[in-house]
Amino acid sequence: MILNHYSLSQPMVPLELHDNSTIMRFTKAKVDSPTKNRAIYVTTESYVDSDLAREMLSVTYYPKYVATIDGDANKGLQLVNNRNEALNSKTSNVTRVWPAFGKLGGSHELLITHPDKIAGVIGELANGGAPDMWHQDAVENYDPVTVTLIASAIISALAESPDAGFLPPDGESYSAKAVGNGLAINSSLKDKNVTLSAAWKNLTVVPEFKLWACLWRDYEEFSIRAILRPYSESVPLNTAFCSFPCVLNVQNCKEYLKWDLQYHGYAFSILAGTLRSLLRNITLVSDDYFKYHARKIVLPCLK
Repeated sequence: MILNHYSLSQPMVPLELHDNSTIMRFTKAKVDSPTKNRAIYVTTESYVDSDLAREMLSVTYYPKYVATIDGDANKGLQLVNNRNEALNSKTSNVTRVWPAFGKLGGSHELLITHPDKIAGVIGELANGGAPDMWHQDAVENYDPVTVTLIASAIISALAESPDAGFLPPDGESYSAKAVGNGLAINSSLKDKNVTLSAAWKNLTVVPEFKLWACLWRDYEEFSIRAILRPYSESVPLNTAFCSFPCVLNVQNCKEYLKWDLQYHGYAFSILAGTLRSLLRNITLVSDDYFKYHARKIVLPCLK
């Protein structure tokens, strides 16, 4: 199997697993203590166009580099899907990219969790090399505590809507995809999926988040994704820091944000309240509306 790893910055060879690329699993009992693995995200699809790669991979940047990995040449390669399940011998449980950050997703998605160093060949996409307006921080600024706390706020919003029918896809735990400080969490609603995602603008003095809630369903027998245009809200948090005049730089701002999220302060209540509003919009969508108004996109077949 040939695998491709797309990135904004040029990766070093051999490729190394990262703490900032992982699937975090939150159980209902331990929302604040996720389990996770060091990993590298890969896909079986090959893209030469950065715009298409960004859309199909649901990333918050235009990829500039692709590392091509020969799965047969790398001994002991261990792969999991985005539900953190080991890849079976028939590859029938390969999962697809969720529609996060306002993108469609749909590429086949896997994570390499072993070995620590992976051989690959680096190529370059001609039209890539820039982040979105709404994006995750660079790898060197990744903060797992912040990501975990934002994920906890999202899951709290889901948990506080029990009558709406939002459930963990496997009934027991939520999976959260973390890449940098952007993250996405997938839930289920009846026979459909709901993906919640959060990213922020380039930080200056205070963070400004954008949150997305997307309703979708895959029909694998037809290689079709039915998807509604995501509901979204931007959340400026500047008033959260009005009583903290000493907050003048990005690092101070992040430290206060972590404190606020941990103790369910103002920023937490704004994020959770906005998410609950987005979830209410999702629950108002009828089956007939979804059937006739969902956009249908063709998904790539597994190679």
